[in-house]
Amino acid sequence: MMFVNLLNTIKQLFLRIIIEVQNLLILFILMYGGPSSIPNISGAKRFVSFIDDCTRVTWIFLMKDKSEVFHLFVNFYKMVQTQFETPIERLRSDNGR
Repeated sequence: MMFVNLLNTIKQLFLRIIIEVQNLLILFILMYGGPSSIPNISGAKRFVSFIDDCTRVTWIFLMKDKSEVFHLFVNFYKMVQTQFETPIERLRSDNGR
């Protein structure tokens, strides 16, 4: 009886892990920051970050101008599809503030 309970517990744990892995990279948070008063060595004064809501893995890209956000997002979206073989299903943003 204890062996059956142990097997059921292990099965539930593995199912939970599979569900959590499937939810990775579904929701990204886009955050915009800048301008800073001092540019970096390449002249960038702004940044945009993409944060995976499940794992909190963060990608940060530096920008010289706010208009670069769309181009950076398109490239980031393609990278996620290529590297992780999954689309981004939802994007949450701070509306560029």
